Amino acid sequence: MNISELLLLLEKDSSARVAVFGVDQGAHIFISLFIQLLREKKNYALQQLQLQPEFDLNSLQVSFLGMSLIYFLDIRIVDDKKRLAIVQYVRQYKGPHFLIIITDQIIKDLPLVDLFNITLPMYNQLFEIFYPTYVRKKSSVIVEKLFQQLSIISIDTACIMMQYQIVLGNNTTQFMQEWLDEIVMPEKSLFMLSSHFFAKNSAMFWKYWNTIKNDYPDIFWVTFWSEQLFRAHGYIWYRKNKPAESKNIAHRLPFSYIQKDYKRYSHYELAKAHDCLYNHDYYIKNGGTQSLDLFYLQFLLDEFK
Repeated sequence: MNISELLLLLEKDSSARVAVFGVDQGAHIFISLFIQLLREKKNYALQQLQLQPEFDLNSLQVSFLGMSLIYFLDIRIVDDKKRLAIVQYVRQYKGPHFLIIITDQIIKDLPLVDLFNITLPMYNQLFEIFYPTYVRKKSSVIVEKLFQQLSIISIDTACIMMQYQIVLGNNTTQFMQEWLDEIVMPEKSLFMLSSHFFAKNSAMFWKYWNTIKNDYPDIFWVTFWSEQLFRAHGYIWYRKNKPAESKNIAHRLPFSYIQKDYKRYSHYELAKAHDCLYNHDYYIKNGGTQSLDLFYLQFLLDEFK
């Protein structure tokens, strides 16, 4: 299923009551645009649910004065037990509302809008849905160049590029030379770098690291990894003790860590790695030079355990 097919499904009185948005990364921009589209052009009644532990799924069977709503349920950061309960529930759902499940996993037997990786044809289709009155001319050169560099992009990067495509018009040369890589590559590279770091995928980590390490000064990398380790450490504690609040500290962590890689870590290992970064920070601020490569090597070889 694609977005156009989902919109058609919403327009007709169908027995289908559930669809799934499959996304890897945040997708917050896309979800905001899609909700805006439904509100402004389709005039649907919408509701985004915060899936707290006390949330009762049976409330989705209740309709006020016969009104049918479109509910958005983001199950990416709920715990495994809650996720399983939601999936089992929506598979059998026959209630009065339409449920759109946002997840980073494929759910069998439910219609999937695959937004994991956006290709050029998918981008063009999304552009025509979100901006149907805009006539694409030379501004599409930006997008063509982007997809020459990257065969796939994230859904939120696609949404950002749509905005630039509209406002730039034909004035694309300077943008492509000076700004395209600055907008697209940091989001993709930093996210992937962190994903491979916590997955301890050495080959892919070193590949990404050698690509972008010179784009930022040493002090940036110390600050970046310090925050990542702090949040990774905190996420383990909150997931165990206060799961409803874990999503707050999970902000900026890769989804692969939130979903599975956190299980391989202890508080001790992450705290010890953070202490090592503190020493790097001390050397840098006192005029010393110490490569972060040693820190990465120690972390990837489990020397902080």
